[in-house]
Amino acid sequence: MGKPGRPDTSRQGPARWQPTGNRPRRSILLTVIGKPCYAERMTWARKFAKPIALKDGRTIATLSEARAMMLSLPPIHRRGPVWRFAAELLNEAAADRASVPDAEAKFTRALQAEGLI
Repeated sequence: MGKPGRPDTSRQGPARWQPTGNRPRRSILLTVIGKPCYAERMTWARKFAKPIALKDGRTIATLSEARAMMLSLPPIHRRGPVWRFAAELLNEAAADRASVPDAEAKFTRALQAEGLI
């Protein structure tokens, strides 16, 4: 294994990372097939402005809960264009490249289209 904060080039294979110290970082150094690259850290704990109440009694208040709810849907539903776009906006919001209100609005529209709220 390499030194902390440096790419782990001891093995070839899928991407893996090593944190550098205890300080928060916006990106993580990865090694992809022996070549260093950077990936953004996702902050799934970001909250929606107002929790979303589903018909079955569940509430969704964070990006993480929205992601878990989407993953609980049957794959046939997740493949639809509405859910794919909602998932893309959730990922962008978690990576801090899109606003949470935009992701929340699209997620709410997807829930309405699916008849869940």
